[in-house]
Amino acid sequence: MRMRLADGNAARRTTAIAVAAMLVALGRAAHAQPAIVEGRAHVSGDSARVVAGAEVALLPTLRTQYTDSAGHFRFGDVAPGTYTVRVRRIGFDVAMSRVEADHADVSVDIAMLVAPQALGQVTIRGKRVLFPARYAEAYTRVEQGKGWYFTHDLLDSLKAYDLTSILPLVPGVHVGRRIEFARCTTGAVLGSLPHVQVYLDGTR
Repeated sequence: MRMRLADGNAARRTTAIAVAAMLVALGRAAHAQPAIVEGRAHVSGDSARVVAGAEVALLPTLRTQYTDSAGHFRFGDVAPGTYTVRVRRIGFDVAMSRVEADHADVSVDIAMLVAPQALGQVTIRGKRVLFPARYAEAYTRVEQGKGWYFTHDLLDSLKAYDLTSILPLVPGVHVGRRIEFARCTTGAVLGSLPHVQVYLDGTR
């Protein structure tokens, strides 16, 4: 009988310990709620001069964003822990701030030091446009090798000043009483109906 009472007491103590541990765990879970890490970036020594467009990283996570026009940034749903807020922008030294995120929101003031920086060489390649926009279609065809084109100098040298004189210069075109087209000439598609496109001041 005594042994049974002893066993009952031990069971009660085990149950009490388990309940206490559960309450502690629930308390910790309630305490460890996601936090908000926010702040504002400004020029060191002049809080009125905000730093907009700066890259803000929450390390060691991969979360990044950029400060708005007022220099503000905000990270929501931050798990409890220790983080480093890194802010960088061209023309300033990189700013770092260590924060402890818990159930309370964290506000960070980032003062950035102005620092001239030498940027690496950037090579930009482009093509100079020597013709008005209305000629774009014709010159695009020239670059693609589609069709036959004659310059003013060539027309002057050939003394070809009208279509009757110009069209016979195009391979596959014969001008008689009517204009006839030969199939499968250069630039033509087998079985297609070839035709002539004449551009005058960019208008087809």
